[in-house]
Amino acid sequence: MKAVRLRAASAAFTMIELVIAMAVAATLFAIALPSYARYIAEQRLLNEARRLSEAIMLARSEAVKRNRHVVICAATPGVPCGDVGHWHGGWVMFEDADGNAEPDAGDPGVLVEPAAAEGVTMRGNRPVADYLRFDYIGQPRMASGALQMGTIEVCKSGLRGWRVVLANTGRTRLDRTPGPCP
Repeated sequence: MKAVRLRAASAAFTMIELVIAMAVAATLFAIALPSYARYIAEQRLLNEARRLSEAIMLARSEAVKRNRHVVICAATPGVPCGDVGHWHGGWVMFEDADGNAEPDAGDPGVLVEPAAAEGVTMRGNRPVADYLRFDYIGQPRMASGALQMGTIEVCKSGLRGWRVVLANTGRTRLDRTPGPCP
């Protein structure tokens, strides 16, 4: 009887198979990388919108807890509050003892937040462009006593932004902008 020899199957790749596999992987990586980078940028923008929304809710909570007016206002370095017109420079929160919606020497500070990430803009419509003031029951009221509601748009050029919407109850919600930011 003759012995039959079986040839062992090779477990290695040929050079051509290896080059083709690497080319497919590089192509998939090149397609996925821009989408991933955009996803990360959109998540950072959402984080900025959430950070602002949470600070607004904290101001409301502090007003109820302290049974006093609490103000959160847009700030820039050197200008703690005032007619800033945007929120991306950061914000300051304080207890408003005299009800004028401006930080005075006797007003206890609650929170100071730094500026938004590079390239992010935060602009509010007229009622909420500069400050938000909550009364002792958590309703947003301007210094004049008028009801304060509005929207702060959080944007970065080329991305769909977010809107932080302040309702008449003092609560916030996040909505997407209809199109990309300019």
